[in-house]
Amino acid sequence: MEKLRTRLKSLTAGVDHDLLMKEIIRSTMLSSSVAVSFIALAELIFLIRNLIRPYSYQFRFWYIGCYAALLALSLAALGILLWAGKDFDHRYRAVHRSSGVYAAVIIAWGLLVTRLDMLRQGSASPILLITIILCIPACMYLHPLYYFLIETLACGTMMLMLSQSAQATSRADVINFLVYYVIQSVVSLVFMYTRLRGQVRNLERISALEREQQMAVQLAELSRRSAEEARTASLTDSLTGLGNRRAMNQAIEELGDPLPADFSVVVMDVNALKHTNDTLGHEAGDELLLAAAGCVRQVFAVDAFSVSRMGGDEFIVLTGLSAQELSGRIGRLRKLLESWQGERIRSPELSVGFAALGDMPEGSGVAEVIAAADQAMYLDKAAWYRRHPDMVPRRRGGVNAC
Repeated sequence: MEKLRTRLKSLTAGVDHDLLMKEIIRSTMLSSSVAVSFIALAELIFLIRNLIRPYSYQFRFWYIGCYAALLALSLAALGILLWAGKDFDHRYRAVHRSSGVYAAVIIAWGLLVTRLDMLRQGSASPILLITIILCIPACMYLHPLYYFLIETLACGTMMLMLSQSAQATSRADVINFLVYYVIQSVVSLVFMYTRLRGQVRNLERISALEREQQMAVQLAELSRRSAEEARTASLTDSLTGLGNRRAMNQAIEELGDPLPADFSVVVMDVNALKHTNDTLGHEAGDELLLAAAGCVRQVFAVDAFSVSRMGGDEFIVLTGLSAQELSGRIGRLRKLLESWQGERIRSPELSVGFAALGDMPEGSGVAEVIAAADQAMYLDKAAWYRRHPDMVPRRRGGVNAC
């Protein structure tokens, strides 16, 4: 039994005790219902017998009243069991509280009837009390220790009644009483052991279920995060953290058709990226792209539909700003770029072009607005090359490529 107690303590750590109580009560519901039904049926038979063939002595009505009261109590207990079974999760406490009261009342009833027998006959027999109490540990949700104390109190009360009997107590009565007490003590110990084993099994099952539920929740959360991370990765440029071409296309689909009246596009191209890669290395080129991406994000990301890197050195912003608002934002972007200082790069420059749907011919769509912004960007790029002729990239064979 000590091993069971140790195992029980180890399992109860971190287990929902309310859930454990539910499981224990649920496991005794069937046996409780059968036992209560049996006791109610037995008392109904005794009550009918007493009504048909009543005792011809002064305690006749007391006997009939006792049987009727216990019958009513048994039917009430059965009703509680049936009522609780319809919504067990919310009504299980009624079973827990009523079962102990029911067990104690049965013992008190047995003592009362035994007392009436003693008053009627001058002696008392423990047979009736033995029969009733033996039903309790197998069916009632009563703590074994409480059961042992109650049945010890019942035995003491019976001994007191026997000692006050008008007739001399026979040796057979004493032997029957002692055998009864030993049997009841053994029954209570077995009952305690059975209860502990039942609690351990319930706890092991609950622990297993909780572990499975926790694992299922963790797997679901991991799957959700993996799916979210995969979706985010599929829409994000790995270097800059801005959206990629797919993210831009998704934003265009979400805008729908027709486009918002204030729809506008900004196209930007990083100047001197190839020259930076060739002279300072690709790490400096990556720093240049990150600087440009950070400044573009800071200026446009707050109210843009999409801020994306289209690949290479080109960025595109889909927004809902007017041409006047775009001019102000681009001026702010250039100032931000001029003040930017990095480890290898100083004041990166962008060629910028923009176009607004409101300035386009009627019937224009996304492609036309992007093309107009792209054309404006190339004009700005050409102007920058004219100011920095040494940065014009050259093709093999010495032919300039703007």
